[in-house]
Amino acid sequence: MTITTSNNTHQPTEQTYYFIIKGNVQMVGFRDRLEEMFINLGISSAIYNYDDGSVRVEVNTDDPEFIKKAILQVSDKIKKSLNKDIVKDVEYYPLIEYLKLNKGLIPLPSKNMRVDINTLNDIANRLDLGVKYIGEIKVNLEKMDNKLDVMNNKLDTMNNKLDTLVELQKHSLDKLDTLIELQKEIVEILKNK
Repeated sequence: MTITTSNNTHQPTEQTYYFIIKGNVQMVGFRDRLEEMFINLGISSAIYNYDDGSVRVEVNTDDPEFIKKAILQVSDKIKKSLNKDIVKDVEYYPLIEYLKLNKGLIPLPSKNMRVDINTLNDIANRLDLGVKYIGEIKVNLEKMDNKLDVMNNKLDTMNNKLDTLVELQKHSLDKLDTLIELQKEIVEILKNK
């Protein structure tokens, strides 16, 4: 099996679909022609022969019916040159639904699995990009941590000032109580005179 991928040039509204293509689709150049078509269309995909004789495709698209029609067109071109039917059935599912139906698993061929250099390069590039993003996230988290430390220090200062203000208010209330008591005494003294 050869897994092939192409670069993603579509908008982020896409989702990944899982296609199962049944028929006489192996050993006739079908997978290679699909790969070429997806690359020419700028559609991100992974294509492989499966042990049951089918071809499996994972493709990012916002129009799975377009992909199905394109697959059938490739089949028709091969049919004309080989004079035999190629595709008998094309099923497709949103990958999330397919995973739910299959307990979170995407079956891969059990034997003779080969990965081509383009796939390895794509994987390496994605890993490099992931490492870069993780580094950026780490830097941003450190900056946020520093900002949180500054904010915590400011909050501590504000709490200390509030504590001082509360103490001053208590002291003022005590003095006010003393003044009220003195005023009562003065009023009492004046009444007695």
